[in-house]
Amino acid sequence: MRNIIATWIYLDSKEEQSNYYQTGKKSDTFSFQKIYWRCVILFYETSLRYNTSFEHILFSNTNQFPVVDGLDVRQWFEQNNIQIVVLHNQYVMPKGYYHSWQNQFYEFSIIEYMAKELDASDMFMLLDSDCVFSKSVAPMFERKFPMAQTFVNMFPEYDEKISINGLSRKEMQSIIEELLHTRLSETPRYCGGEILFATGQFLQKVAGDFPMLYQWLLDRNKNGLPKFNEEAHTLTYFYYKYDCEIAALNDCIKQMWTNPHLFRNIDPADNKIPILHLPAEKKRGFKMLYAFFLKNGGLRNIPENDYQTILYRYLLDVKKYNRWTTKFIIKLKIRINHLITKFKK
Repeated sequence: MRNIIATWIYLDSKEEQSNYYQTGKKSDTFSFQKIYWRCVILFYETSLRYNTSFEHILFSNTNQFPVVDGLDVRQWFEQNNIQIVVLHNQYVMPKGYYHSWQNQFYEFSIIEYMAKELDASDMFMLLDSDCVFSKSVAPMFERKFPMAQTFVNMFPEYDEKISINGLSRKEMQSIIEELLHTRLSETPRYCGGEILFATGQFLQKVAGDFPMLYQWLLDRNKNGLPKFNEEAHTLTYFYYKYDCEIAALNDCIKQMWTNPHLFRNIDPADNKIPILHLPAEKKRGFKMLYAFFLKNGGLRNIPENDYQTILYRYLLDVKKYNRWTTKFIIKLKIRINHLITKFKK
């Protein structure tokens, strides 16, 4: 039986470029893409610290791999036996489908590819690249389930009427019931797209269903009707269609928000969670940890207590935000004083 850990990176062309609020950069620029390459390297480095017996795969829409801060990415992948699969995006979203996003359905090209590669009982874990590992995920792969297990964000869980990427849970329920021709017993829970943990059987079913669903979604878009806007909406539909184990992964992964000035949900009990998802740390924490990774020659040979301390210092510690905030306030005061002086003149 195959056990696979994977992530993906999609490099937008100038025609496909989008704006991402977490980075503040256009997605077709190298300065933007370098942020994600650092995440990808740290994703595999932290996984290989614990999960050397698993296959590791990177999916990408390009065969062009850069040098990032002096590290030859392709050479590093080859040295660490990480398989590279280059996949064309078969499901590009038309401009205006939802904001400027066009690669949200790339995951379904990955699913179609893996559905042909895997047997029904093989296990496949696909994660966002801004995740790091703090423990082995071997216990997760020892679980027995026929289809998939899902993660539901509990910090806090979304109210059923709140819009999540353009669609509330109530609206999602209406679309799912229309597709399934049946009433759901409850309002569906929004299953986060940062992790897909499924058997080959589930991937095969989704791969068989999605092309027709994609056309149906395009028709809904053309007619101005509510639709699934991103991969998490769509996967939530498949999780309910195939009776998957909803929220079964909530003890295995956490979406962690670290900025005390916006929202912070870091808890001492987080040290029990093997996968940390840190979307707000792409520009700051991952950059700092990547610099340490380069300087130290890796993260795999560090004693465990030291490793946990390093993860906390670079990714979770509130102090780095206090330093950043102080600098920001100083710069803001200088700017305000400059404008006041200019106005008085």
